[in-house]
Amino acid sequence: MSELGVKFLFEIGCCRRCVLIFLGERTVDKYSHENIINRSIKKIVTQHDLEDDKIKNGASEENGDEEDEEEEILSCIADHNAKKQKVNTCITCLGLLQWGCSNETVQKMVDVIQLGNYDAVDMSVVVSLPVSITFRVHCVWAHLLKQCPNFPAVQRVESLTIMKDVWKNLVGPQVSVNTSKKFLTGQNIDFALDVKLQYKDDTKDCSILDTLCGPTFTDRRKMHRKYTDVYTRSSVDYALKKLSDEDILGGCPEPPPTPENPLSFDNMTCQHISFYMAGGLRKVLRSLCLTPYFISKNIKGRKMAENDKNLALTVHFCKTLDDIKFSSSGREDVDVRCLGNGRPFVIEFLNPRKIYFSKQEVADLQKKVNSSSDIVAIRDLQVISKVDTKNLKEGEEEKTKSYSALCFIREGYSESQIETLNKQDEIVLQQKTPLRVLHRRPLAIRPRTVFKMSAQPINNFFFKINVTTQAGTYIKEFVHGDLGRTVPNVGSIIGCEVDIIALDVEKVELDWPTRIED
Repeated sequence: MSELGVKFLFEIGCCRRCVLIFLGERTVDKYSHENIINRSIKKIVTQHDLEDDKIKNGASEENGDEEDEEEEILSCIADHNAKKQKVNTCITCLGLLQWGCSNETVQKMVDVIQLGNYDAVDMSVVVSLPVSITFRVHCVWAHLLKQCPNFPAVQRVESLTIMKDVWKNLVGPQVSVNTSKKFLTGQNIDFALDVKLQYKDDTKDCSILDTLCGPTFTDRRKMHRKYTDVYTRSSVDYALKKLSDEDILGGCPEPPPTPENPLSFDNMTCQHISFYMAGGLRKVLRSLCLTPYFISKNIKGRKMAENDKNLALTVHFCKTLDDIKFSSSGREDVDVRCLGNGRPFVIEFLNPRKIYFSKQEVADLQKKVNSSSDIVAIRDLQVISKVDTKNLKEGEEEKTKSYSALCFIREGYSESQIETLNKQDEIVLQQKTPLRVLHRRPLAIRPRTVFKMSAQPINNFFFKINVTTQAGTYIKEFVHGDLGRTVPNVGSIIGCEVDIIALDVEKVELDWPTRIED
């Protein structure tokens, strides 16, 4: 039966490699050269047919007709060889395993990688097949099993996976030689060439599904605002799982036709996993915000790092990555300075071209940042892994922070009021969501702890307080009370109205990232 199946696959227009895929061969080395492919087909067919004979004859007869069967198989392959000048694009792989493995295709892949100028040492290849191939393979299987009901179909569900693996392992080593990057297979490879194969007649091939699947795809076509693509991989896979081979044969009485157009290899991009740097950020300008904010749909505030590029990191990398993401361990208001050792931050570089830095290069980069701006400065700049970034989030929830605030009392104050503040022990505040952030935070009462507090007079109206608090404490509201929404507050403790003029973050108690000696 395997022999008849092989003849059928050749007759309807499958290439050698696809025939070997239908036979379930998963060893990629068997797909390398024409002679090896032919021997592999012969060996598998002979083995399958001998097993069938043993089952039929009680596994007791010798294989007297083995040589005759091999002759017929070789004759079948020879016929295909004789016609190969006339063979068009394979009806299943659409040329992927034919000229998709050619030197021209390999050179296209090499050009894309070299143009990207990535310094990655290892590489992998990721391929996305047109939806039409999924349908064509499914259709060929239905016709094959109709012609040869006993054809071995153990690897049927793995046909597409085998096809992709075979192609990647055929072209990957060739690309590797020409790019000096080690080709690897499997998961978690940092750098990959992403090949999205395109087929001009993809929609035309899949249109039969409109008839086979009832309203499923016709409804998707009507809802064009919701579904930009009618035939997606997930929708076609889902539809085919619901269809039996009989349903497929009813809608497609003939095997798929020979494609008029081969696959296009024009959509290839390089992707590298994100690269991370961390450090501590000081800002001394009271109009610089870590993230933008909106008033009446208009963006306000100066957005650090992404827009103004006040961090020279963005200038340095602007031509060697796709984008950046800036994250910090908490954030202060736009009018609050962050002094001391600064606030820990992480910058994620998306699709970076350069990922290998010496300690000296990082140190020079930090100097470049600090010399390029008088409103921000960074310390302890260093390369970190993605796993290390969790320290930023954990610290945001667990750390304590020290503040200094310039306070004002319109009627003036007495020394006894300052002493009252200095005598305060640990205080537990009940903070209702401040009015100024109520539009973006849910209404709740949050207990927050003030661990230490001290006050120093400046003149009859102004004084300074230093406080160390739990993460998440609203310091401005602790000073003026927010119309009684924060209890107790500085005003209620000394018995008068207190306003806050300026606020600075003096220290973020997070021992991360690692300190680097100058």
